[in-house]
Amino acid sequence: MPLELSQKVLDDCKSLRVRRVSFHMHGEPLLDPYLYERIKYAKAIGIPRTYLSTNASLLTAEKGERLIQSGLDSITVCLDGTDSETFESIRIGLDFDTVFQNIKGFMALKKKLHSSTPHVLLQFVATKKNAAQIMDFKAQWSGVVDDIIIQNAISWAGDVELKVDASEPGHQSCDNQKHYIACPNLWRWMIVLSDGSIPLCCLDYQCSEKLGSVENQSLAQIWNGDRLKHIKSLHLKGAFHEIPLCRQCEVPYTSGNPKLRRSFPALMKLLYHQQKLQSTVMAALTRGFFTDTG
Repeated sequence: MPLELSQKVLDDCKSLRVRRVSFHMHGEPLLDPYLYERIKYAKAIGIPRTYLSTNASLLTAEKGERLIQSGLDSITVCLDGTDSETFESIRIGLDFDTVFQNIKGFMALKKKLHSSTPHVLLQFVATKKNAAQIMDFKAQWSGVVDDIIIQNAISWAGDVELKVDASEPGHQSCDNQKHYIACPNLWRWMIVLSDGSIPLCCLDYQCSEKLGSVENQSLAQIWNGDRLKHIKSLHLKGAFHEIPLCRQCEVPYTSGNPKLRRSFPALMKLLYHQQKLQSTVMAALTRGFFTDTG
């Protein structure tokens, strides 16, 4: 994405009082030559929280120092195993030792520079290949990074076969639910792809449900547009099956606090007509490869 267009998006975020902007989506953000300038601009105009997620394969000392100096608030680094055989069977094309040392090196660099930011979250995406390593993973990294996240693999709205029991906790899709829950993410965030397109959600990596484009529309125009309003109304009525992307999606059953998920439909009915973009804009400002982590 051209730097000028990303600044337009960030200016929109500022005017809408967006609280967090994430500089990643369906690619590796450390491939973006303008990444550090984008983060610096976001902080300069007063965006409260900046964030990105990386596979850490390119997290060299030079890039790490630039991230720290950019003002980035938090970063998720991904490591899906405790040994090279397991990790490299999941993260195809990556080298376990390189990623391991890059994460260790980044934590040492933060300490050397006496920097409290970015807050480092280490993510482990759990699959049948690595689930037995979760306890060892936590023991290995506890006290090294700031937080550890164990995340269930997702099917990307049915596009990836996970080979799990559909009744297994964390792997329930909308189609096998008796009581459908309106997806909270429709009210929580907006995705901006590297070409300026706005897909329905973070799982719409092919932009099959395009809501608009920031090249000729503002974020507010898209957020308050008729198509997104219609999709939200379908979710509130439980008519998710009318949206192909939503039919096999398990995210409404795995996202956030369980008590909040149960109360979410009633809450959204109260807030629906306000139509405010209040939480997060996921800014996918780099082009990259969609990687199957399942």
